[in-house]
Amino acid sequence: IIKSNITDSKFYGVTPENYKLTGLAIQQIGALIKKNPITYMGPDVGGLALCCQNINIIDSALLTNKTLAHKGYSYFEDVLRKEIPDVIETHEVWAKVSKIYELKYFTNNYAPIIFNKNLFWLHIKHIKNSRNLVFKKIKPSEIPSDTRYFTDIQDIVNIKSNYKFIYLVE
Repeated sequence: IIKSNITDSKFYGVTPENYKLTGLAIQQIGALIKKNPITYMGPDVGGLALCCQNINIIDSALLTNKTLAHKGYSYFEDVLRKEIPDVIETHEVWAKVSKIYELKYFTNNYAPIIFNKNLFWLHIKHIKNSRNLVFKKIKPSEIPSDTRYFTDIQDIVNIKSNYKFIYLVE
């Protein structure tokens, strides 16, 4: 098991430093599930691209994904099906405009996990098949208050309404 040396999970805003924390956590997940590079989908990817070489990045903010940039969020589920990201990070406005929480492909194939104080969505194949991920199931009400990407009411309502438990990676 790989343990993180990230101890400070405070929010830095939309900065390269903030997304470096995200990138380092994603790379650690990649090492645990033996996926190098790991495929990640999320918004605000600039800082992540600067720090982390073992991640294939799919931009969910319509800037660098050719299909989404040209066709918009109506093709979001098609991109998910085609790209099959291993890990997804979404929050606040990005969850709302993409309607990701309403997409059948997303709800059928991704489960919420907390890893290094980050809320991510991990493809269920990795939950079922990884021997290196050690999970503790926790109730939504037990999610630590300092969990990154779990601050917007939309994200909180989605998890509390649709999930009986969250996977906390130990």
